[in-house]
Amino acid sequence: GVVPMCESGRNILAKHKKTPLTIISANNELIDAQYNSLDETQAIDKQVKKLTIMINNLTLLSKLDEEDKNVDLKEKVDLTKLSNDLIEPFKVIFESRNIKFNFFVDDNCYIKGNTNLISQLLSLLIDNANKYALTYINFEVRIVGKYVELKTSNDADIDEKNPNLLLERFYRNDKARGKIEGSGIGLSVVNEIVKLHKGTIKLNASNNVYSCVIKFKNWQSLQKYWQIMPW
Repeated sequence: GVVPMCESGRNILAKHKKTPLTIISANNELIDAQYNSLDETQAIDKQVKKLTIMINNLTLLSKLDEEDKNVDLKEKVDLTKLSNDLIEPFKVIFESRNIKFNFFVDDNCYIKGNTNLISQLLSLLIDNANKYALTYINFEVRIVGKYVELKTSNDADIDEKNPNLLLERFYRNDKARGKIEGSGIGLSVVNEIVKLHKGTIKLNASNNVYSCVIKFKNWQSLQKYWQIMPW
């Protein structure tokens, strides 16, 4: 039947922008509230969230493809702070899955780039590790010479002879397909952000270990470079 539009229902709808997914989500909330949490509405909510993430990632990829001239890549990005701030929300998820989380971040890890994009990169990396992890996740940010090295690793039921394929858009490993939720977009977004910041990325997926190593020139080495350049 039709769910009557009550005052609380109007308030829920008022908080959503009128795009297809947000309208579906808002109406789903109304039905869920009316019938006290149906399994069906919870399933719809889960799928809407997945689609929203996928669309957000596709939108970001599109912007990166266009090499948006408005993207400021000259900020002093504090990777130490971003990493520490990012991890807190994920701790609850790790605990709920009984995942042991090992975290190490050097002090004063700065790179030149865009804070918002690097924050999204970190979030996507952790989310990706969480999807595949069986019992543990290692997360490290270290100063290594002239570089800041970001590394995630975790155990996983995955074997990929050509790890670079994991950076391709919509690519899903045969073992992951059907077992692990995802669209195959997250790591391709990470890859584009790394390229935009002139960094490097290396993946490995073998012997039940999945790892990602990203390197950026650290802020201090870049400042020294500009100081010695003859003009």
